[in-house]
Amino acid sequence: MIRANIMRHRLKLETLSTASQDTFGEDDAGYTLLGTRDAAIEPLKGNERFVAQQLDPNLSHKITMRWDSTVATLTPKGRLVMMSSTSRVFDVQSIINVDERDHTLEIMAMERV
Repeated sequence: MIRANIMRHRLKLETLSTASQDTFGEDDAGYTLLGTRDAAIEPLKGNERFVAQQLDPNLSHKITMRWDSTVATLTPKGRLVMMSSTSRVFDVQSIINVDERDHTLEIMAMERV
C-alpha cells in the first residue's frame, strides 16, 4: 500500500515514439505523452545499486507509483519528466509490478544530467 503523503512528485509519463538521427548523426528521439501521475522518488543508496555483485551505473533512483492501465504501458524505452521548475528527466531502466498484484509499480531509473 502506498501512502498518499509520500507521493509528492508530479511526473509526465512519456514513451519513445520515433527515433531518428539529426544532421550531425546524433540520436534525435521523439516522445509521446501517456499521461501525468503522482509518484514517490527516492535516490538509491550504494547497496541498492548492486546487481549480481556489481555496481549498476545505470540506476540512480527508484520511483514508486500506483498501477493503472496507462502506467502499465510504460516501457524501458520511456522516460519520466518532473513537472516542476527543475524539469528533471528520468530514463526508465526497468519496471516492477510489485507482487504481480496490479497495485504498485516500482520503476528503476537513471536521472539525466
